[in-house]
Amino acid sequence: MKFGAAFFALLATLIPAPVMFFAALVPGTARAFSDGPPWTVEADGGCIRCHFDSAAVASSPVLRLAGIPPRIAAGKLYQLIIPLRPRPEDLNLIEEMRRAGFFLSAKSGDAPAGTFEVKAIQESVEVQGALARSTKVGSALPVPNDARWTVFWRAPDGVSAPVTFNLWAVAANGDDSRFGDVVHISTNVVGE
Repeated sequence: MKFGAAFFALLATLIPAPVMFFAALVPGTARAFSDGPPWTVEADGGCIRCHFDSAAVASSPVLRLAGIPPRIAAGKLYQLIIPLRPRPEDLNLIEEMRRAGFFLSAKSGDAPAGTFEVKAIQESVEVQGALARSTKVGSALPVPNDARWTVFWRAPDGVSAPVTFNLWAVAANGDDSRFGDVVHISTNVVGE
């Protein structure tokens, strides 16, 4: 029996989906980003792209960005604190938040706004311009169900439009997979 090119093309489209599904179930094959989310996570649709087991909690009441001023002073350095404390109903989805991570961006329109900074001795957060994220050290929780990070944001020298801080955080069950985690989202606009 001869098989034509159409058969092999069909076979190639059918095999990857089941193989990928079962590969994701094998420990170690579908790792979450415990060492920090990719710097492109915002452009890729946020943390829900990889932590897809449950719907993201938009405007999450358990995720805050504390320290944002009502008005921005040009060039000023602001200390921002990011606490993530799951609610009891979140803990129904995960037994216990054993790890957590975040990704934060600052934008004015579509352009980066200002720069994030960290203290030299801080290993829990790393920055790249107007982007900040937790690290592997920063995803470890000394106390379950209580995550907190600190980052500094230097306002740009000139701000002509509102600045939007987009924040994603993952409350993770700690199994290093993409399953069983809850994504929280918070958007804060300053200068409207």
